[in-house]
Amino acid sequence: MRILLQIFITTEPEQLLTYSCLQATSANIRFLLASSDISEHTRDLLLASSDISEHTRRISSWLQATSASIHAAH
Repeated sequence: MRILLQIFITTEPEQLLTYSCLQATSANIRFLLASSDISEHTRDLLLASSDISEHTRRISSWLQATSASIHAAH
């Protein structure tokens, strides 16, 4: 069974990130708790976590970059 989660990265419902995973793990939960407004310090803590998958690291980096772009546009 796949878990499908939708994470809103702005206040606009049509702009969301869909994250699909096979199971909820502690790494996934840490990622999900990070909002689109995560600070650089928090992002670095997420990326430094040894049990976080490479896939989740890339999503976290992408989310940070996307968040910065969205906030710069407003």
